[in-house]
Amino acid sequence: MFKTFIYIFVLFVFLFNTQKIFASKIPGDIDLNGKVDIYDFGLVVQNFNKSQTNCASNWNIADVVPNCRVDIYDFSLVVQNFGKISSSPTTFSPKVHVLIFNPVLKTKNSVSLINYKVWNNPVSLSGQFVPIIRDASHNIINYVITGTKEVDDIPLKLDGFKYTEESYLNCLQNSSLCHNQPWTADYADYKKILDDNQICQKVNSNQIDELWIFGGPWFGFYEANMAGPGGFSTNGPVIENTSCNKPLHIMGFNYERGVSEMVHDLGHRIEGTMATFLASQTWYSFNSAQMCG
Repeated sequence: MFKTFIYIFVLFVFLFNTQKIFASKIPGDIDLNGKVDIYDFGLVVQNFNKSQTNCASNWNIADVVPNCRVDIYDFSLVVQNFGKISSSPTTFSPKVHVLIFNPVLKTKNSVSLINYKVWNNPVSLSGQFVPIIRDASHNIINYVITGTKEVDDIPLKLDGFKYTEESYLNCLQNSSLCHNQPWTADYADYKKILDDNQICQKVNSNQIDELWIFGGPWFGFYEANMAGPGGFSTNGPVIENTSCNKPLHIMGFNYERGVSEMVHDLGHRIEGTMATFLASQTWYSFNSAQMCG
């Protein structure tokens, strides 16, 4: 669990595009994000053995023990202080809109899919997830759920396929009947979801910073992806041609599963974020079974 907490916290450095969010500098905090973490470690590894004669004081940010060379002294400083956090962090309260796809099953006495299958309540899952992230980030990130909307529907697939109530229930009984061949056929039409639920309008008017989508198995959600300018691959492709005028992080959660799987999804968002902001080769060299458990 501790490794998961460290993992999550590293992500926060990048999620909100902040450069200097902490008031004090810790030795080894190369990127000035308020913590000595794997990003600082990666910078030393990337620059290891680089040197310059008669160097200027700012010739290489990884030369934290200044001697005109990135060497074992810089490496040791980062290792000695690894995991230390500034005592004066800036806090964030990202605003989240929760969108729940929960179709009413007319052939099952008009009960909802969640109630029919006795699956988890997305509102309850969200309420449990928020304090986990707050604790993992040492109270830096406190998500605020500003709105929740329940949709009586199964999302349209990107290729135009639409489950009926009968075909979806058959899919749950026998996965060979699901619309998932090739596997890319499973993914939902995200642009339609954003348009139909006025998500970009909420983003553009600063009502929300993130979107959390809940659905059942085979609804076609990525664990994490983005929309809007400046978006990048977190676990799925950036949704193009939207009206969002700033980056929007989107999480895709499955209410058949629990909070631990929500944290798992966030872990993949971490991987995508780190691969974008660190050189991929360096990141994946650390993203191993030994490092990530």
